[in-house]
Amino acid sequence: MGDESCGTRCVQFILFMLNFIFFLCGVGLVVVSIFIWLGPVEAFNFNVIDLANILDNVYLEVGCFIMMGAGVIIIFFAIIGCCGAFLLNRLLLGLYFLIIILLFFAQLAGAVLAAIYSAEIDTFLSSEATDMLQMKYKHGNDSYSLAIDSFQMKFDCCGINGREDYEDLDKGIPGSCCGKDRTSDGKCVDADIAQSGCREELKAFLTQNTTIIGATLVGVACLELFLMVFAVLLCRNASEKDY
Repeated sequence: MGDESCGTRCVQFILFMLNFIFFLCGVGLVVVSIFIWLGPVEAFNFNVIDLANILDNVYLEVGCFIMMGAGVIIIFFAIIGCCGAFLLNRLLLGLYFLIIILLFFAQLAGAVLAAIYSAEIDTFLSSEATDMLQMKYKHGNDSYSLAIDSFQMKFDCCGINGREDYEDLDKGIPGSCCGKDRTSDGKCVDADIAQSGCREELKAFLTQNTTIIGATLVGVACLELFLMVFAVLLCRNASEKDY
């Protein structure tokens, strides 16, 4: 009997600590999503919202809110998991187990979508990005033009394929092609224009971010797998009085 009680306390402690880590993961998701959404231009000069404007893809912006919502849900159910582990309450542990299963499969689906999106990056940059640039870049203060200028200044590049992407535009090559240490006012002189296009930089930026997102989702899903196992073990040892 003493061994069983000791085993239950060990599982209880492990589940409690795993939920504390889960809680910290939730807090981290909320902080990161807010950080991305606010877009600290002073720190990075470019953020995910700028990227969404360049790609004309609202799903990247929606993703920030989804990440924030997921973080809030994780925080809430991590607290339920801690309470269930501490109180040995079968009802709380059962509810906790059900929600963790749903989160587990949702995050695996998100990781698969991130992998699919990452695989399509090269196709987009090869077939659509240049046409979008020539159609939407206005040398103005619209969100797309500002995002392109920000990216070109940060990565010291010009256009998607190079300066030739701007040659057919009425106002010529933008000032942001002069390099990251220059402003976007006025035109560049030929000697100052960045020689390379932004295709590889955009591809690397997109690939890096989708890889981080996918890896994070898989990592949290693995943690949730352990949480489910220990929740079941603890639920089996919980007192019948909670029913």
